[in-house]
Amino acid sequence: MALDPQGTATALVPVRQALTEIWQRQPALFTKLFCDEHIRTADIGDTERAAFAELARAGLAIETEAGWQGCHRFRVVGGQEPRPRFYALGLGDGLGEYRQDLWPETDALLAVVVAAPIGKLLDIGTGCGILAVEAALRGHAVLATDLYERTVSLARWNARLHGIALELVCGSLWDPIGSRRFDLVVTAPHYGHHFDQLRPEVIAGSLDHLEPGGRFVLASQLEWEGPTDGPGALGIVAALQPLQDRGARCRVAPIVDARKRTWCTIPDPPRRPLVARHRFTVTVENTPGALEIGWPLPAHQLRVPVVPLSRLRTDPAKGARGATGSIETAADLAILEQLLSSLAALDTIVPAPLPAAMLDGCRFGARVCVGQDGVVGAAGAILTSDGAVRTCTHGDRYAVVTDSFAAVAQRLQDLRQAAEQRRGCADCVAAPECSRCLYPAVTDEPAYCDLIRRHREELPVWFRLLALFAGRPPHDAFRLRRWPRPAPPPVCTDPDLAAIQAGWIDRQTWILEIPGSEPILVWLEHGRGVIRLHVSPEVAAEAAAIADGVPPPDLDGATRHTLTSLFVD
Repeated sequence: MALDPQGTATALVPVRQALTEIWQRQPALFTKLFCDEHIRTADIGDTERAAFAELARAGLAIETEAGWQGCHRFRVVGGQEPRPRFYALGLGDGLGEYRQDLWPETDALLAVVVAAPIGKLLDIGTGCGILAVEAALRGHAVLATDLYERTVSLARWNARLHGIALELVCGSLWDPIGSRRFDLVVTAPHYGHHFDQLRPEVIAGSLDHLEPGGRFVLASQLEWEGPTDGPGALGIVAALQPLQDRGARCRVAPIVDARKRTWCTIPDPPRRPLVARHRFTVTVENTPGALEIGWPLPAHQLRVPVVPLSRLRTDPAKGARGATGSIETAADLAILEQLLSSLAALDTIVPAPLPAAMLDGCRFGARVCVGQDGVVGAAGAILTSDGAVRTCTHGDRYAVVTDSFAAVAQRLQDLRQAAEQRRGCADCVAAPECSRCLYPAVTDEPAYCDLIRRHREELPVWFRLLALFAGRPPHDAFRLRRWPRPAPPPVCTDPDLAAIQAGWIDRQTWILEIPGSEPILVWLEHGRGVIRLHVSPEVAAEAAAIADGVPPPDLDGATRHTLTSLFVD
């Protein structure tokens, strides 16, 4: 159900009261309701029924035969306070809602807003409006902006939910601001891949929109080369230097949040051209001062072992368990080819040890390098300390820190088009499986294209296999059997078994047999990721026979029921 961003604040008072009542009385039910889980009607107490009915009238929840289910996702702020605040994370307009549950950048900026003296505040890229509303509730005069009209509508609905009339404007970065100045500006711009160029662009205009003594605070992921305990080559410094030259005080400080350490990675051992990443706040003050840089302490770093693939295979004792494999030499590339060749058969023995992940997966089919729509993909905007911008750790300089996001996006498109014309990608049979890497490294373009063509069928299997083990691959060789087979099997004559067979093949099921453990049935289910079920060797054999259209005549009822629940129900 879609929310109505044009509704009145008065009309939303009962909604806020219903949300508050459920949260305070039954926080566990509230969490389930707005996290895509069903709540049995019988589990709702008499005192909460009216609140649930109010949520249904507002389009926030629906009652079905299975029970109650929320139609939106919510974040709660001030959950222990008498009047907690609730923020819808999507309009319910069919375009999807945020799935993230922890928000280190937003939390860091919330702390800044809470501690700031009352004044004029600008929230760039407001999203659901949480920073803007929290600031307005504390008395700030707030202007909030966002690039997307639907996001502005979402922030407007959340503001009305709390009885706030926000000044909201649609536009990119500083474009809708004009010459206005503020006491505090907060932003957590979209980042990752080429969106990283938004960071220096928004920083560049900060000083022009601050009152004397005013502050600009950005929260984002930043990368650096060299030592991990400072002074490393932190690329964002190149964007801050012009502001320092104009007399601003600039500070960079790590965001510490133990719940999301996996978002902040340090290659171990640290070495060029690999970069370390961590979440930071960047503060620009319209007052004289020096540049201050704080580094994450070792306790706040997640060190990821990076081991060349050839060393991992030939000397696993030197590669820590759970290591990320990298392609750095011709020997590493040869090992990758051997692994891919081992996956060519539907029934094969996969050699081990395997890497927990592949640092260079984006080069070999894990992700497209530069997309055709919106420039999404793996190519990024990594800042270096000399002011250059690279697409990735192996990429060449293709932009500079002062370039706009639009210029960087266009440059990436130009590089993609030139590479595709050079390589003949339009007529290549491997185009759907190829990353179309701009800088394949280790190998030249003709050899790269030839490798992708030779292994276009095995590459998707390889990355699905790495995802399956989720960082804990077996250290011993294992057997892998995959479906569907090239030739359609005979359809089982038993209708129930035929339904199991069809579901098995449709889900492209695997059977993994790892020494020392029971076989595992594996398949990918849309929206739920990898599904695994440990079964006995007998059940695995019977399931494989059903898939191949030759079920055993004495199939027991328990096996039949288990497979029906998995592949039919």
